[in-house]
Parts: sequence; C-alpha cells; structure tokens
Amino acid sequence: MKTYFPHSNLFRIKSIIIIALLVMMASNFIFAQLSAEDSLFNEARAYLTNGYYDSAVNSLKKLIELNPNSSNAYGLLGNVYHIKGDFDKAITMYHKCIKLDSSAIPIIANLGNAYIDDGELDSAIAVHKFLTIKDSINSYHFIDLGDAYMKKEDLAQAQNCFETVIRLNHYSSLALVNLAMAYFDQKRYTESIDKLFFVRNLDDWYPLLHERLSGVSKFAESEFEEWVEKEPKNSEAHYYYAFSLWYTNERGDAIDELETAIELNNKVEKYYLTKAIWLHNEEEYEEAIEDCKQCLALDPDNWMCHNRLSLCYSYLNDRGNALKHSKRSVEIDPLVPQSQLLLGEGYSANEQFKDAIESLKKALDNTISAGVKNPVVYLDLAISYYKNGDYENAMQNAMISKNMKFAEQKVKKDLEYEINQLISNIQQKMDENKYTELPVEEYSAFDYYKSGIKYAAKGEFEKAKSKFKDALKVDSLYMAAINSLDIINDIINEQITQETATHLFNGIAFANKNQDATAIDEFTKAIKLNPEYCKTYVERGVSYFYKGEYDNAISDFNKTIEIDPNYDGGYSTRGHVYYKIGQYEKAISDFNKALEINPEAPGIYYNRALAYLENGEYDNALNDFNKAIDINPKYADAYHDRGYLYYKKLGELDKGCADFKKACELGNCNNYNYVKRSGGCR
Repeated sequence: MKTYFPHSNLFRIKSIIIIALLVMMASNFIFAQLSAEDSLFNEARAYLTNGYYDSAVNSLKKLIELNPNSSNAYGLLGNVYHIKGDFDKAITMYHKCIKLDSSAIPIIANLGNAYIDDGELDSAIAVHKFLTIKDSINSYHFIDLGDAYMKKEDLAQAQNCFETVIRLNHYSSLALVNLAMAYFDQKRYTESIDKLFFVRNLDDWYPLLHERLSGVSKFAESEFEEWVEKEPKNSEAHYYYAFSLWYTNERGDAIDELETAIELNNKVEKYYLTKAIWLHNEEEYEEAIEDCKQCLALDPDNWMCHNRLSLCYSYLNDRGNALKHSKRSVEIDPLVPQSQLLLGEGYSANEQFKDAIESLKKALDNTISAGVKNPVVYLDLAISYYKNGDYENAMQNAMISKNMKFAEQKVKKDLEYEINQLISNIQQKMDENKYTELPVEEYSAFDYYKSGIKYAAKGEFEKAKSKFKDALKVDSLYMAAINSLDIINDIINEQITQETATHLFNGIAFANKNQDATAIDEFTKAIKLNPEYCKTYVERGVSYFYKGEYDNAISDFNKTIEIDPNYDGGYSTRGHVYYKIGQYEKAISDFNKALEINPEAPGIYYNRALAYLENGEYDNALNDFNKAIDINPKYADAYHDRGYLYYKKLGELDKGCADFKKACELGNCNNYNYVKRSGGCR
C-alpha cells in the first residue's frame, strides 16, 4: 500500500518562500541607489515575494546577462522555477549556482528536494546523503533523505533517518510524524498511533496531524477488533481498539473500551491521559481533571498530564491552577512547545504580559526546532504585544498568523474573526501614535493614563492631572485614572508631600511594567516619608499580590483599613486576595463593605460576582455581573464571565454565546473561539 505524505513538499516550498521574504525584508535600499545588478536582484526578490514569478524570471535573466557568474542569480532563479513546478529548469539553475559556489548548502538542499519532486529519487538520495555528512548537525537533511527513501518505498532506511533526527531532537514533530507514517506503511499500527498521539500532546497544531491519527486508527479498526476478540483480557488490545471507535465517532463505546483497558491494568499512565483528552474534547472538564490526577499519581512528572490539567482548569476559568500546572510542565521539560504555549497563555490571562511574551517566544523557538510553526503562538504573541503596548510587534505577529496554514481549515475559519479584529485594533493604535495632536476621543483612556503616570513620576503633577482628566473624558469609569487624580488632589490638600507622591507614582509606573520588586521599593520609600497615607499601602499591597506574597498584601490592606475605615480600596483589594486564596466568604464580606462605601463601582460588583460564582451562588453572581454591565456597558470581562455562567453553569447556551461574542468584540475572546471551534456557538 502506498501512503500519501504531503509533509516534506509543504515545508520545502514554504521554506523557499520564507527565505526569499526574509531576505527581501532585510533590504532597505532604494533600487536607484544600487548598482544595476543589485537593483535587478532586489527587483526579482520583490516579484517573488508578491507571487509575480514570470516577472522575477525576467529580472533574473537580465541580471545573468549582465553577470553570467552571479551564483545568487542562478540560485534564486532555481527557487522561482521550483515554486512554479518546473523542476527540470530548477535543477539546471541549481547546478549552475553550485558550480559557481560549491559551499551553498541551502541551494544543494533545494537541488535534492527538486530531484524528489521530479521523481529522480536516486539522485535525491545521493544529494541528501552528501549533506548529512557535510552538514551533519542539520536535522532537516535527514528529514529530506528520509522523505526520498519513503517515496522509493525503502521504509527501513526512511525509518533510520527519522530515528536519527529524533535522537538529535526528541521533540521534532516533523520527524515523529514521518516515523509514524513509516510504521504505518510497515503495518506497525500501534507504534504509528503512539507516535502520532505523542505529537498531539507535543504540538496539537501540526498540519494534518488529526487527519493522520484518524486515518491510521480507522484503517486498523478491523485488526484491533480482532485483537480484542482473540485476547479479551489484554488491556493494550482494548486501548487501541478504543482509538478506532473514537475516530469512527463511536465515542461512547470508545470511552467504554478505554475504561475496560483501565480495569484490566490500572497502572498505565497513557490510558488515563487518553481518557482525559477525550473527556476534555467532550467538555467534561471535571471528569478529565480526575483522570489527569490518576495519571499524575502514577507519574508526578508527566508533563503531558500537567498540560492537560492546565487546559481543563483554564476552560473552567480557574486561572490559578491553570498557571500552576503549566509552570510545572515547563519545569519538567522547558523544550516542549505546548508547555511554553500554555504557560504564555496563562500569564496573559493573568495580565502578566511581559512574562507571557517571554514564554511565547520560547514556544515559538521550540515549535520551529520541532519542524513546524504554530499559527496560534504567533496570534497569542500578537495579543500579548498589543496589550503590552508594543503595536509594531503585535502587528507583525498578527499578520504572520493570518497568513499561515492552520492545522485545520475549520479552525482557521473560526479564528479569522479574532485575528481580523485584532489587526483592526492594532492598526487603530498605530494610526493614533502617528499624531501628536488629536481630539481626546481618538485616544484610549489607557493611553492618557499611561502618559499621566509618566508626568507624575517626574513630579510634573499639573500635566499629569490634565492627562488623567483626559482619560476620564474617554472613559468616565476608568478607575486607575480616578485613583491617580485622587492622589493629585491629596497633594493639593497637603495630605501628602510632592516627594512622597513622586515615589508613589514611580512605584505605580514600575508596577505597570510588571516590575513589582522595584515598585515595592518605591512604595516603601513613600511610606517612610508619610506612614499615614493609606493609598500607598494599597498600591504596595497590590504589588505584593502580583508577586504571590499574599500575607504581605493582606497586611498592607489591613493597614489601609486601619488608617481609613471609609476607603473602599482597602476592602476591595483585600477581598481580591481572599478570592485568590479561595476564602470566598471573606472575599464577599469585604466586597460588601466596599460597595456600602462606593455603590457605583463596576469592578467591585464584578469581583463579588466571581466570588459568588466560585461559592456556587449563581443567582447572586448573575445579579452582580448584570450590575457591573449596567454601570459600564463596555466591561468586556463582565460579559465574558457572565457568558461562562450562562453557558456552563445555568445551561442557557444562547445567552452564553451572545455574551462571549460581545466580550470578544470588546477585546476578550478567551472562550468565544473555543466554543465556536467545538460547535457550541454557531
């Protein structure tokens, strides 16, 4: 049986295009300022990048007329012909390039791949064998050599090549998938499923992964069924038969078979993990969590189980546990792409955007080294950059995500709305930043607030005051600006000295950059200068909170309340800590007190709603979400979490979907895309 493997062709062609694009982007010269050769070469690259292949060919031919010894011209011309599918011409051009420059390793690799595409497999094998010796640390040469052997149906040699790559990089998705398909062609179905299932946990976005896992499982169904009939007490037989049933949409029977496997042998981690993944797919998160715990009881360092727990907790809106298990997974093995991705998403959900960016960049590095790029990593990076105010990097990553191939077209379609909305938001911010004088409404409240903090940290309080007022013209309920104006007014009323205020605002500036340790130092200096000013204790307590030092945070909030029992900020912030550590009754009590003092604060209603939700008081939670939205109709998180309450707890799916959609329009798309992907919202 001959199996279709689109793996290498896709990546070869894509790599040719990407290389051309990167080189094009690196050039900042104007054609007229260059030599005639350079101008023609850059012109050809521009044509290639934009898909004008015939024009690229014409420019390169003109260049070769000017300089018949331009190896770069022949190499690029070979790439153009290769992309056009004219393999004979590509091969000819590659040979001419190599004759002029025998050290051009990328062109030699392209020559080998052109031979594969042209069906000249012996020539391809010879080229790629040469490269595995000359450039032995580059795993892609072994991948390409294995691909040539696969097409020649020399499965043993292909297998050896892919296993060599895996010895160099245990997490090479490309090699693992190719090895799985080599096993499949050898009718080693269980080993094929094991490798594909491992990649599913390693990088769920690998192109065609699910199609291949489904294909292998379905193809081997009769064999697995016969195995179960012959050996009804063999747990492995039931395990693999369960895969066949799952991928023929007999999902209830599949889970039954899996449970039978567990009954026969309850000491195998992969049984519990597989069951957890399937239950997760069915949105049975609590049940999936229990199976993950069973897996970890057998192997506490199983990063796959920690990742699945992180995902389940995330969908249950338990951000603390989600972040905890993603961190643990990265501690166990920092090279797993999916682990770094989940950690980045966890940081982002907790508004730790700098930490999110660092983790997502590591996830990106890991996916690239594993042989595939994940569009979701780029999307998450774009979101984190955007929320951190880095619009150029946000736009760059959003556009890459938009233009990449997704693992499944359905997923791409479901995420298109989020990507396009994000790009629109980024563009708006970038346009705003081009001008210095615009009407107030053209800027966000956050922009004005951030500008005000900069002035205040330098002691320019009048300018700061003006910016905080501008923020409130945009959003009259923007609490950060309200609190900052209160501090400015306290300077005027001589409740706090300008020196104290400068340290306080410096601390806020550092806190806004997630530099909480430095922020705490500044807040402490302010407290030493004025130990009876309650708002400084609030700010320092918040920084302690974000550092995870909850006892210190509570101590500062207690001090705030002691100094001013009528300041709502002391109660609301302490309530948030109690919520975070799971003391929901105490949290609710503090939020009640805060609302007695300030009954029009949407954020406090929202926080109390979360506490009610965790405490199982769904009616009270709904009332508070409604109140928060009534006060602030643009409260994205309130819509999002009310949607979760409707969708997951109250079973009102239409209302839940409507709230998720509204939240996404306002900037919070966390659950909207998932429920769309899973078919929950149309």
